[in-house]
Amino acid sequence: MWLVLGATSLSAQHSSEELAFIEEVNLLRTHPKLYGTFVKQFLQSDTNMRYYREYSCIADTEVLPLLDSLKPLHALIADDNLRKQLNFHSGIDSANRMIQHARGWLDTNYALSCENLIASKQNDYRDMVIKLLLDREYAIRYHRHNLLRADVTHTAVRRLILGDTGYLLSYRIWWIQEFVSYELP
Repeated sequence: MWLVLGATSLSAQHSSEELAFIEEVNLLRTHPKLYGTFVKQFLQSDTNMRYYREYSCIADTEVLPLLDSLKPLHALIADDNLRKQLNFHSGIDSANRMIQHARGWLDTNYALSCENLIASKQNDYRDMVIKLLLDREYAIRYHRHNLLRADVTHTAVRRLILGDTGYLLSYRIWWIQEFVSYELP
């Protein structure tokens, strides 16, 4: 079952939090110029001042010019079949009290697939999408590239919550996002 966003009650596989994350990604994709204002607000927020030095150069030289020039992209379809597959692709390893990733692989019927992983302290979807967009961890900007790929059509998100593990305690919520296309562009 595929879900066109805006009809969130139709999803049998995605939680409301997972759908909210997808909707935030679709806001970025369908309104890139507007999203540039969110990036600026993020950097100017008192709670994000610690990120200012790390992110402001990336924002000024890469992200804001890109969003300003980017034509709107199509919204991604929340794919319930792909979401089911994420149950086998990821989980919580209770013996070692940590995230287990790539337990099983995704269906090979996709013409294209890519993935983002992000850890967070809370369900602030805009904060997470902006951090993926700024993508300071990788010089080749894989996260940003995946978010803004014009050739992907469907997505699924899995939210995993670690208990009081002691392992990366401050990042208790982990999100795995898959992007796929069923046909080559």
